[in-house]
Amino acid sequence: MLIDGEDVRGLHVGGLRRNIGVVSQEPVLFGLSIRENILLGQPDARQDQIEAAARMANCHDFITKLPKVIIMILMMMMMMMMMMMMMMMMTTLSRSCLR
Repeated sequence: MLIDGEDVRGLHVGGLRRNIGVVSQEPVLFGLSIRENILLGQPDARQDQIEAAARMANCHDFITKLPKVIIMILMMMMMMMMMMMMMMMMTTLSRSCLR
């Protein structure tokens, strides 16, 4: 693999890791309410801004139709899936570092 035309095998691993970020294409919810998850992006957001953010993410209508119990169950399931994905990624990274 090349970064800016250089083979990554010739780069300093620590420096490379400090300069790489990962942006998941999957939406992630933490073990908080949906409101609290939105507030992570803007802690001082007003209620109307929170609702606007939910609308921009195309989830406001979906959220307002769900009973609170279902919302909590969905969030717990998403957290479990996220933890499983992280464990799989860590296993893959560990294996690749051992080579």
